Amino acid sequence: MLMKVPMSATSLTLAFPWFLFAATVFSLGLCHGSFNAGCIESEREALLQFKHGLKDPSNRLSSWDRDADCCEWPGVICDNLTNHVLELHLRTLSKDEYYAFNASGDYDEYWERSTFRGKISQSLLNLKHLKYLDLSNNNFEGIHIPKFLGSMKSLRYLNFSGAGFGGMIPHQLGNLSNLQYLNLEGDGYYYYPEIYVENLDWLSSLSSLEFLDLSSVNLSKALDWLDAMNKLPSLEIDLVNLLCPVGFFTFQL
Repeated sequence: MLMKVPMSATSLTLAFPWFLFAATVFSLGLCHGSFNAGCIESEREALLQFKHGLKDPSNRLSSWDRDADCCEWPGVICDNLTNHVLELHLRTLSKDEYYAFNASGDYDEYWERSTFRGKISQSLLNLKHLKYLDLSNNNFEGIHIPKFLGSMKSLRYLNFSGAGFGGMIPHQLGNLSNLQYLNLEGDGYYYYPEIYVENLDWLSSLSSLEFLDLSSVNLSKALDWLDAMNKLPSLEIDLVNLLCPVGFFTFQL
């Protein structure tokens, strides 16, 4: 005679292997840290080194602390699943934006107090998944745009407009094949070295580029500027010091 097994015993028999599997996976997760919340340690260290290279007169990055989750830091956006750092939003308000919120304020005083200065640390190279970098409207006091940015292949958005960079724009930016938005608009401040290009051959390598702004960049040495621009779908540019009777152009191709 066959014995009828109670339903509760059958359920327990079937459920136990799944419980054992779940417990094992959970245990492995604890050992390897895959269940730990927060950002990746190497990326937190990269951001702290980046912070160390900056001058931050208003302590905007005071909460960037070694013991804190960098995915919760102001200006930092991480992937919800992997916790990799994806975006850095570290811009300062433009004059128009400032007066939209502070009709009676003093923008020059705000700008002096709020803008980042200093240098751009090479530690950013350790942010392998960074897609978005915005340092616009800061005051980097005429330093060159770092060549190493050309190795940050995951970048899709790069905005250094009005950030006080000077000198020659590095051709290494042409290595950023995933870049869709590039804004290197100069300040036009006479007390900083002007920002310029010697040629624009590197633009043709930016196969994903959809928007480029080189306003207030000196293109007088870039004899190939028109050929380079015609390869782009959308372009806004101020042709400073170009030895031709041209002024301000917007190309829509």
